[in-house]
Amino acid sequence: MRGGCGYGPCASTPTTVAGTGSAVSCCARRHSGRGPASRSAKGAGRRSLSAPLSERAIAAYVERAEAAPLDPFETLTTREREVLQLAAESHSNSDIAARLSRSPRTVEMHRANLMRKLGLQNPADLILYAVRRGLIDVGRDEYGAGDRPNTVPIR
Repeated sequence: MRGGCGYGPCASTPTTVAGTGSAVSCCARRHSGRGPASRSAKGAGRRSLSAPLSERAIAAYVERAEAAPLDPFETLTTREREVLQLAAESHSNSDIAARLSRSPRTVEMHRANLMRKLGLQNPADLILYAVRRGLIDVGRDEYGAGDRPNTVPIR
């Protein structure tokens, strides 16, 4: 016959732990890791915080999240960042697809997603964004020679 804790012959009856609403047997420690009562008492290896501490931790997290505006660039996946870099360097979708071992359609989707996330409307916006982020350098010519003397800085 199982006792109140659910472990074999134990005769203890479950009691409610103050403040948690959880029923735990008074003999949970005695079973030292065996049976359902000891698993629930130990939290199955999970850690928990008291209610006041949990509330403070959540409030601090929400406060930090609201205080710091999210940079849209941080929402991009690694693959979208790779596509952004290559697209800003004027590579075509099929060229990017070949470089990344993906289909051109997949690259089109990555490009569309990154442009949506960044609020970009066309390829020129994409290149301008990449220049402003420092992803590509416009001060060098295609052969790596120095700065061009008559270029207008992009702000």
